[in-house]
Amino acid sequence: MLTSLISLLLALPAALPPGARPTPDSTGTPVPNSLKLGVTTAANGQLSTLALERQLRPRLTLQARLGYGARTFSESYSLPGPGPNTVPYTRRVRQAEATAHLRYYIGRHPKPLSGWYAGLGLGLARLREEGTRPQSAAETRTRLLLCPQVQVGGQYVFGRHFLLDVFLGLGAAQQRSFSFAPTPRRFWDFYAANGLQVGYAF
Repeated sequence: MLTSLISLLLALPAALPPGARPTPDSTGTPVPNSLKLGVTTAANGQLSTLALERQLRPRLTLQARLGYGARTFSESYSLPGPGPNTVPYTRRVRQAEATAHLRYYIGRHPKPLSGWYAGLGLGLARLREEGTRPQSAAETRTRLLLCPQVQVGGQYVFGRHFLLDVFLGLGAAQQRSFSFAPTPRRFWDFYAANGLQVGYAF
């Protein structure tokens, strides 16, 4: 009797009509993610970056990125009056930055996180700057900057996991000249940027 009941239960799914048969549960399908290392270059310097991108919708993703860079500039300012009154100085900058970008992928692609995209983001940068003049003490300051950014680029997935991300961007940040300049001032600095990232999709 028990053997007959087990045989009946095993044969029941095959006897059901196609629409009534149980289907596999797809709610556990993993969300596409990628982890990337890269370099971003702009007129104001270069950052080494680490980024994580996660798919929110079929064409919409969120990328969080951390970056760090150090650079040195040779600059000068002019004093009022006749004659050559140009004073040279050196500016050293260390920058740590955290950014978040929403990316919208254009068109349909067989692989997630792949194709042309446009992005809108906001960065928070911490800058430590040191200005040094000849025969003078250095002036050091630390400040935080909010940097709105826009991007266009393309990301390509090779095989199942490896990807390449290339982009162009435009950003803005409010700058402030050093106090030893004759007319200290605040101004908006607009800068173009380009970047390259390689990563692993999972």
